[in-house]
Amino acid sequence: MERHFKPNHPDAAYIESEMNRYADIQQERWSRRVEVEVEGTETCAVCLEPLPRHPWLGDKGQAMMLCCASAICSDCDVQRKNKAGTSKSLNKCLLCRTPLPVLKNGQAFFRDGESEFEKYKKWSRKGKGFASYMIGKRYSEGVQDCKQDFFKAFEYFKLASEQGNDKAMTDLGVCLIQGEGCKVDYKKAKIWFEKAAKKENAKAMCYLAYFLVDPQFGFIVDFRKAQSLLLRSATLGFPPAQERVGLGYWKAEYGYPKDLDRAADYLQQAADQGEVSSMMALAQVLLEKAEKEYGSLNIMGESPMPRAINWMRRAGRLGDSEADRRAKITVDFFMKKNCMNCGALSADSGGTAKLKHCAKCKVVFYCSPECQKENWRDGHKRDCFKYMGR
Repeated sequence: MERHFKPNHPDAAYIESEMNRYADIQQERWSRRVEVEVEGTETCAVCLEPLPRHPWLGDKGQAMMLCCASAICSDCDVQRKNKAGTSKSLNKCLLCRTPLPVLKNGQAFFRDGESEFEKYKKWSRKGKGFASYMIGKRYSEGVQDCKQDFFKAFEYFKLASEQGNDKAMTDLGVCLIQGEGCKVDYKKAKIWFEKAAKKENAKAMCYLAYFLVDPQFGFIVDFRKAQSLLLRSATLGFPPAQERVGLGYWKAEYGYPKDLDRAADYLQQAADQGEVSSMMALAQVLLEKAEKEYGSLNIMGESPMPRAINWMRRAGRLGDSEADRRAKITVDFFMKKNCMNCGALSADSGGTAKLKHCAKCKVVFYCSPECQKENWRDGHKRDCFKYMGR
């Protein structure tokens, strides 16, 4: 592609070279977009950047424009929404210029009267895997205008899988494991997990690893391959895989060596993403790690107690009653009896000191502001800040 300017312009050569360069860049971007569409890799239809595939990493995700079956990243969608009130043109699809749907009785309807669900069915008939997958999800979960129907969900997951959707392949495998809408068939489930894993689906990798470490599924046990799959899934940020790897390093299971540092690292990643069971496991690993390294849990500047107990409390707030119970017992029997600085006994333990907890971590107790300040300088500042920084 070339652009030409009048030769008598003083900067004609420079302008022409710059416009040619710009035209080449645009042509490359559009050719890259066509190439990407052929290969099946999803990119934002506006900025042409790859769409996030792993929402568990904190990616904002994507918005699907059902009018033209184009996906845009959340950043482009947010920019459109922020400017939507300033121009009527921005209340339309950024690509096909169709007016965006409006909400009626909690459902989105387009100008032609079709609902979102009807649009999904339309695109599903045209071979769009994302649409078939979304229909299957609605039947599986029983949301909005779809009554829960596992048999229909299975059929749509199967259709979407045949259309190349890796998320549908994974959910189809789960249906085959649990017998939802079909007979239990581990062999078929493994085949679909393998297909999804080739597309870098972290959830499928994790399920495939479970098949290879548990003989009850009827497959040859292969710890080495399972380790590789779990580590890849964990690297992609899938919380259950991070937890399983962390537990493997903690308990030296499934071929993993005992390594408390790595265990804490993987469990921390899973806990940060809200995996409740990982929070309790992380607290236990932190306590065991300190006991092994220092022979005590109350080494100033290296104490795991504030961090461990607050992970237990967080798990308790998310519904783990056992973690909440253990956090209370640990505080009441090990932390609440003495001043952390001078060791003065509390009134409840036969002493005279009236103890108050640290306002930040609410784990350690002191008999006076002077003791708190001294202990803060001696090391609790580091322990408390470790908790505040998770």
